[in-house]
Amino acid sequence: MISTPLAPKNTESLIFSLCCVAFAGAAISGIVILSLISVYLANKGSSLNGPIICSLSFTAMTSQRVGNGPSYISGADLNNDHKIDLVTANYDDSTISVLLGNGDNTFQNQVKYSTGTTNDNPNALYIADVNKDGNLDVVTANSGTSNVAVFLGKGDGTFSTAKTYSTGTGSKPIGLVLGDLNKDGNNDLVVTDETNNVVLIFLGDGTGAFTLTNTLSSDSNSKPYGVAINDFNGDGQPDIGITNSGTNNVGIFLNSGNTIFKPQTTYPTGNNPVSMTVVDFNKDGILDIATANYAGNSISVLLGNSAGTFQTQKLFSTGSGSLPYSVYSGDFNGDKNQDIIVPDSGTNKITIFRGNGHGNFRSQKTYSTGDGSNPVDITAVDLNNDNRLDFASANYGTNTVSVFLNTCN
Repeated sequence: MISTPLAPKNTESLIFSLCCVAFAGAAISGIVILSLISVYLANKGSSLNGPIICSLSFTAMTSQRVGNGPSYISGADLNNDHKIDLVTANYDDSTISVLLGNGDNTFQNQVKYSTGTTNDNPNALYIADVNKDGNLDVVTANSGTSNVAVFLGKGDGTFSTAKTYSTGTGSKPIGLVLGDLNKDGNNDLVVTDETNNVVLIFLGDGTGAFTLTNTLSSDSNSKPYGVAINDFNGDGQPDIGITNSGTNNVGIFLNSGNTIFKPQTTYPTGNNPVSMTVVDFNKDGILDIATANYAGNSISVLLGNSAGTFQTQKLFSTGSGSLPYSVYSGDFNGDKNQDIIVPDSGTNKITIFRGNGHGNFRSQKTYSTGDGSNPVDITAVDLNNDNRLDFASANYGTNTVSVFLNTCN
């Protein structure tokens, strides 16, 4: 198991998992982690009694084996067949598992790729095209060996041997995200380093290679985990957002241009935020943030202001002992409003909060992932091409992924 909570997952899109959920450190001693997943749907107005467009429902769970200790999951079309595939980062055996999709709720048997060494402990991954060949690649944050690993995709669902880039001696890369920070058309890489309380910026050259060019301080004892790239203040420049798990806040680094970032501005969250998702929850054209607060057994919703600042958090409980490791957003009930879905690692379930576009949420339904499953991450995407948003969880305790197909109608 892990000694500190999984790093956050950033969710900028439904296809690529944005930030990252991560495992940090060695085994948790004396702690038994169960699992559940919670989904929160936004409701209408402050009364929390908004209309439901369809009855929220999913098929019975189906599960498939992956590597040992899956800590993160993401979905995308890796072999260009217009079907969603799944990738997990496997913390315990230092691999990634690739499961090619059949276009329904089934997947081919996993193919595993080593992240480099047996003690890499990858705790986050991101999918994007880093070498501009039109094929999707995979990048992992290897917390055990202080590096990131790049797997170049071949377009047929297979990958090259990993090439690693150091994050510094003694560093612990926890979360990562890709995006074009300097507007040169190449994907750049942003990594959170929990040990040194910094954010690392690697510029990409468009061939799949990265160079460390800048380090941003997240303040003493902040323990940065989750990370996202978004234009928070609407000036056309990509900014960086992080969750500071040690100081219980989110930090926003505004981009002044040419990857020169202002010192972070922080906004309080619940206790121990380890993951974040960025989306417009209240339909005002301004980005908002939700965080999963591991030790606080809660999620925080921070509505955005036009200048890249945020309002005081709204706190929503995920239940006693739930230990939410990540957070994701999407419209699960067809009302065109963003809902929130959370894997509750401590209670073996997934919880959904329903939203109505006003920034208000209520607990809706929970879906069990099985005794001892310990779900620590989730991805939401249409897995069977029926135009409904499905979800899949990474279950650390049972070395499986679980798939739930949306039957909302």
